[in-house]
Amino acid sequence: MSSLRTFSVGIFLFGIACAGPPSIPSAATSSDGTGIAFEIHGDDGPAVVLVHGWSNNRTFFDPHIPMLAGDHRVATMDLAGFGESGDSRSTWTMESFGQDVVAVVNALELNEPVLVGFSMGGAAVLEAASFLGEAVGGVVLVDVFQDVNQRYDAELIPGIVEPIRETWHDFEMVRGYIGPAAPDSLVQRYIDKTPPVPPDYWWEAINEFFLWADADLIPTIQSISAPIAAINASETPTDVEAFRLYSPAFEATIIPEVGHIGVIWMKPDVFVESLRTFVRGMVGDE
Repeated sequence: MSSLRTFSVGIFLFGIACAGPPSIPSAATSSDGTGIAFEIHGDDGPAVVLVHGWSNNRTFFDPHIPMLAGDHRVATMDLAGFGESGDSRSTWTMESFGQDVVAVVNALELNEPVLVGFSMGGAAVLEAASFLGEAVGGVVLVDVFQDVNQRYDAELIPGIVEPIRETWHDFEMVRGYIGPAAPDSLVQRYIDKTPPVPPDYWWEAINEFFLWADADLIPTIQSISAPIAAINASETPTDVEAFRLYSPAFEATIIPEVGHIGVIWMKPDVFVESLRTFVRGMVGDE
């Protein structure tokens, strides 16, 4: 999330946990036995599963739930190692995160859900969609994989990750991830909602993400029959034609004047309307 710029490296790795309506989570069991916390909102309409990014949890999407749950079934979840989900996993691969998503879809018995993945959550929903096959209605990626042909050599990954570790919770760096116009209160909220020292396995997950993006992204996209779309910030150009080489019906909506986190947080109404449009095109109003 040059190699740093094209893929929003650094910024794609961040999300923001935000205050929202209190609720009691349910739990699913991932394929390796890890408990996965989730919530479901709304009774009718197309099913949408919102999957957070690195350093986030399901409360990241709380502002969007009231805008969606009136006419959608909206599931939010914590990937393993984040929020209230279990953290005893031995490996932190994108495939295992994908199985977390599969576990929630199956626990809720969702019909043709649209899987929405922000940042690292994009890898999780692609893995889940590949596994679930025709049971998935569509995939929406959020500010990730703008250039599907971007490669990441293993020896270069530490040079990408270490600056993130070194500037963790730096106030102005966090503002940049959200957007240049982000208010101090929003920057502070991110800092308040993330640990002062991330657990070691978070860094392992970043490393696994880059390895997966380098070797598995394109084959995974090619294995998915469901439509794929994206909602991205304008900061990093989205190469739509390159993506269409692997998913011919791919579409993208670009939200201007926001940073990586700001795609969702700074203009939530624009994000939700863009998501509604894609869901409608993928599965109708059901």
